[in-house]
Amino acid sequence: MTDSARRNCWITLSDLFVDNVVDVRRVAFQLVRHCQPMTDEDIRRAFFYEVAPVLGAQTLSPAPLVWTEFDSDGVIEDVTARIQRRALSPFFHMRCLIGDFACRLWFASIWKDVAKAVAEERSSSQTGAMNAP
Repeated sequence: MTDSARRNCWITLSDLFVDNVVDVRRVAFQLVRHCQPMTDEDIRRAFFYEVAPVLGAQTLSPAPLVWTEFDSDGVIEDVTARIQRRALSPFFHMRCLIGDFACRLWFASIWKDVAKAVAEERSSSQTGAMNAP
């Protein structure tokens, strides 16, 4: 997986954490198109272990700060900083394990919808490619 694909994935997944109605099918379309060659497992790991721990509190807040979209550069900086800090600090790594577990519980329903939409998008993309002249 390339760094570019991974960053595109983070930016796309950030749309799931805005305080607004989220078009999961659009997110799935973007994930399939712009996060190549990431597998479904790569995207799941990015969702639960990289993006959700950084942006998830946004959805749990009674007065969220972001209503439409996150700043792409800010998403990349914040997720990268967490990954680097986790790698350097055993204490922070242990703290992250607890937060990651909480994210898997809190955001499981969102991921279920995304995973289903990604599978449908991949299926329709493959069908379209096979039917192309």
